Amino acid sequence: MSETIRADWYRPKFVLVGDGKQAEKHRKAIENIGGQIVYVYDPVKNPAEGDGRPTTERTLSKYLDMADWAVIVSPNYLHYQHTKFILRHRGIQVIVEKPLNMPWEPTIDDNRVNIVLQFRYLNLPETADTVKVTAVRPPDYFKTWKGNERMTGGIFYHLFVHYIDLAIMMGAKFEGQLLSEGEQERLILGKSGDILYDLTKIDMQLLYNTMYVRVVNGNGGIKPRDIFYLNWIMNKYSMKYEGGSPYRVSMDEWRMNLV
Repeated sequence: MSETIRADWYRPKFVLVGDGKQAEKHRKAIENIGGQIVYVYDPVKNPAEGDGRPTTERTLSKYLDMADWAVIVSPNYLHYQHTKFILRHRGIQVIVEKPLNMPWEPTIDDNRVNIVLQFRYLNLPETADTVKVTAVRPPDYFKTWKGNERMTGGIFYHLFVHYIDLAIMMGAKFEGQLLSEGEQERLILGKSGDILYDLTKIDMQLLYNTMYVRVVNGNGGIKPRDIFYLNWIMNKYSMKYEGGSPYRVSMDEWRMNLV
């Protein structure tokens, strides 16, 4: 993970859409490649300006015209509309946190879009038997927008997409559970149950740094068409397992044979 940006003189300009906790990883990764953030717009803190028009459609436009990249780190339910708006600006490229769109929204098939699935940049085994995940979230977590499936796309899109993606890539099963208390678990297991990789021990910032180097260099972005099958799997199992109550805080274990 010692890759560098393509040239010392290259200082790409970024607009950041969203400024919550997740945005901090993007800020540091942009700094790592010598990039420059020319504007930050947070749709949660500043949803509208004086005349009621969204900042997204007014102030943001002039900064997009001077930027090379737009990074979308807004809440899940805003990713689609922000991406569509930004792509109207010719020449700009997009880095967008998952999901690119809600399950009921159409896919944006544009090669300028790069989706954050950061675990794909790890040096992982080519094959595994099981990707096993325990996500722990207290009940208060679901009292925010993160407890509204209309705003997240559901538990699989919001909490498990990265691990389901890994399971597909390695031809493995996925086992996941959501608990209100306990210990987090993110394991890649071999056939005998041996731990091949513990994802909780990852330096996530270093992984984001690597992702940015590859994406900005133009040789490592994950495009919408790269996740068509992943989206199909996500929709299929969301319907099967989540049913009418996708946000029960304590759930039985899901076991999915994805291959």
